[in-house]
Amino acid sequence: MKTVFEHKPDFTFREFAVEKTVTIPARKLEEMLRHPMCNHEAIVENAGVMGVDGDGVYHCLLVTGEGRADGLLVESEGSGSARYASYVPEATALRYPTLSKLNRELAEVVDAIIAEGTSRTTEGNWTVTFSELEDTTGLCVEGKPFLQETLGDMLCSRPEVADLVIEDGQFDVAYYHDFCPNCQRETAQEELPDEISMEEMESSSQANVPAGTQGMLPSM
Repeated sequence: MKTVFEHKPDFTFREFAVEKTVTIPARKLEEMLRHPMCNHEAIVENAGVMGVDGDGVYHCLLVTGEGRADGLLVESEGSGSARYASYVPEATALRYPTLSKLNRELAEVVDAIIAEGTSRTTEGNWTVTFSELEDTTGLCVEGKPFLQETLGDMLCSRPEVADLVIEDGQFDVAYYHDFCPNCQRETAQEELPDEISMEEMESSSQANVPAGTQGMLPSM
């Protein structure tokens, strides 16, 4: 995986609005990412749509590349370079806000399913029916196979999940025991030796005493 690391970063969040989206050849987007302070044709041609208003909102140009999921959010201050810019790994989330909202909702549902399953299972498996899921999270997946598969893929991408089966109107999730406290406790108890009674200890010690020996203390 790759990401951007800034020297002495400033993570101050600013309000912004995407005024226009342009898609350029992937190689040109790569050039813009490598040399943001150079003049770039896409920024020069759209300098008029960018600026900061009186409320401090950044009105930006979203630049994406053909065949690429990422992009660059730019406010050029009227210049042809990316004076203010933010790298966007998933540019479609800005182009289609409904996808971003759905992603947040699904992520919350996945968190809820895993939190319940890992905390309550004693054997590593936990099932959640579609109706239970709707009652607890408000998300309806009944009759929506695409949504079921998407949620299933998200669950399988989590390190806690070992396997998943979607059938009979429910998610049947298998978890790794390391993430399930109740499974760990039961495993520890199973590994403890059985209790030995006092009678068994006495009979065992007597069986090991040589014949004719009256005791362990020396006679006086």
